[in-house]
Amino acid sequence: MKYLFPILCIIISVSAQAQEMQDSVTPLNTEHEKTSLSKISIFIDFEHDSLPIDIHCRVIEHEDAIEIIAYKYRGLHIEFRRSNAYKSMMKMELDATHTAIDIKTIFSGTYYIDVYDSEGIKRKMFRIEKEF
Repeated sequence: MKYLFPILCIIISVSAQAQEMQDSVTPLNTEHEKTSLSKISIFIDFEHDSLPIDIHCRVIEHEDAIEIIAYKYRGLHIEFRRSNAYKSMMKMELDATHTAIDIKTIFSGTYYIDVYDSEGIKRKMFRIEKEF
């Protein structure tokens, strides 16, 4: 019985030191890698002839999202819709040079982004193909 207490103290100190060593090896800030669930492709279906601004659309890597890049965004608004849809899924004014849109729906298929100027004239249309 008199040896039980010192053995218990040794076991506790060894396990505490092992835990400290593992904590020092493990990095404090671990980043979780984002993985996209689907494959997204972007195509330009329509572009106005005399487009005074430069608008691009790209896929954000490792996410189910796209980004619209327009350096002269004032007065522009976009409509995000499905093909042959009566209503648009989202309407928004562009308020920054880089605007991200998440496409985390469970549906694969074709989506469209229409870009309109301040007068309501369609300037560009992007077709987004999403596959799982």
